[in-house]
Amino acid sequence: MASISMWLLLPLMLLIPQGTTASNLGRPSIRKLLAIQIRSGYEPIRPGVVCSSCLISFFHTNFVRPNNEKVSLSELKVRTREYPASARDKIRMLQFGVRAKTSFENYTESIGSSYASRYTYIGTAIRINDRVHVGMLSADIGAYLVQKYRVFNKQECWRVLWILWKKCKNKQVRERRGFTANELNNIKMALQSEAMRALNSSLIQIHD
Repeated sequence: MASISMWLLLPLMLLIPQGTTASNLGRPSIRKLLAIQIRSGYEPIRPGVVCSSCLISFFHTNFVRPNNEKVSLSELKVRTREYPASARDKIRMLQFGVRAKTSFENYTESIGSSYASRYTYIGTAIRINDRVHVGMLSADIGAYLVQKYRVFNKQECWRVLWILWKKCKNKQVRERRGFTANELNNIKMALQSEAMRALNSSLIQIHD
């Protein structure tokens, strides 16, 4: 009878990943929760934003850093000291049993006349018994911007034979200008999309 029961259970056992126990079966996955955050923040870059004559000529990645650790409740305050404030405060709340899990994200960005950058981090933390499992991804993305110009016609005149008559012609002038509100919005959205793409590339380094 026991052998028959084992044969009935075998298909179910094969569906459970190796290393899974009763304590972690059904537990939220740190990597999956981070993937959800990335998907919610990603939007394809609009056409006409990235090219040699568009708004952004090209991106470059300064760094992408995954951070994955399991921290005991007794060490939580010390181990999270170097985390960003918004992340640190949310993670520390888990020691009081207020939440079983929490997520956090933030960014800072700077847009100049020729260069833009965005620092982004996302993370999630889950309390399991007396330990907190933390997964965080951060990325610093830069973008080289294309200078924009205001083009207008300007009349230039000069006298022929000093005093006899004046001759004029229109000349096209290119004058540097800043980015419009719509252009700035497209740059910001492109920076966010590129940051999420970079974070996704390091997601595989996060373990539950």
